[in-house]
Amino acid sequence: MSGIFDLNGCKTRLKSIFDTENTTTATYPLSNNMDNNVQLVSKCNPDLVFTQHTKFPSLHIYPESKTVNTDTIGKNMIDTSRKGLVRMNIMGVCQFYNIENNFDDKGQKNVEILMENTELILRNNPDLQNFAGVRWVIPSDTQYGIAAFEEDAYFRVGVMSLDINIFY
Repeated sequence: MSGIFDLNGCKTRLKSIFDTENTTTATYPLSNNMDNNVQLVSKCNPDLVFTQHTKFPSLHIYPESKTVNTDTIGKNMIDTSRKGLVRMNIMGVCQFYNIENNFDDKGQKNVEILMENTELILRNNPDLQNFAGVRWVIPSDTQYGIAAFEEDAYFRVGVMSLDINIFY
């Protein structure tokens, strides 16, 4: 019987890790040093699924791609284990209704803090708490302000690419 990598289970594990750290008693609080606490951790791409305005700041987990290393595929493709790489996107979104001055953007400051807190949590969960098939995870880069949200709505966005090395 061939094995599969449980992509939805991986998203669920990531959500569980972030939910656990989204408390005031967490080891590495997700909302640490932010003006407002994270209101939502979801497994949906916010470009495709609308998020209520009361649910910001928020963190969204969704897959970008999965590649399989063909060097590990043997003649018996059914029973052979495979190595691969899953690229998961983690998008942090903060919303602020005003900018107090031209020198300080609280929305941008908060999304930067959120993404740094997210990276810290991931660095402390290098195998997603022994999730089946995960060898290691590493945040590879974070980009800011690239989502298709309207800028006049004062959304500030960070998207982290998380590389998940898998063996299944």
